[in-house]
Amino acid sequence: MDSYIFILNMYLHSKLQNRSKPIKIGFIGCGKFVSMFLAQYNQLEKIQIDSIVDVNIEKAKKNCLNSGLNEKTISNINFTNSLDNTLERDIEIFIEATGNPIIGTVHAKKIINLFVLAKGLNIILHLNIQHLKLYGIIMD
Repeated sequence: MDSYIFILNMYLHSKLQNRSKPIKIGFIGCGKFVSMFLAQYNQLEKIQIDSIVDVNIEKAKKNCLNSGLNEKTISNINFTNSLDNTLERDIEIFIEATGNPIIGTVHAKKIINLFVLAKGLNIILHLNIQHLKLYGIIMD
């Protein structure tokens, strides 16, 4: 099993290296979970944080700075307190990290409805098990 995971990782790594433009990511929530990603961000190639949605923008910017992002990188990020302000941007991956299953499910439904159902696009949306359980009930 480990050899299959290694082969998949190498395949994905080569696909990323062959891209001409970076993968744009949008974070929804900028707390503890996202700070773990932000701490690794300076070592990542071809990945760009496009937007961060958070109810407290100043705290989100401070979290970025405390996680190792420099002022220039932070100034290039679109910070907003509403997911609606990011939906027309060229974001390929949304990571829902509010920690709130109800709010997270609302975000997931909005993203899925716009990108998958309306536009027919593929997206990656990170959700936890609480989101999936609640989303299943809402979609039923």
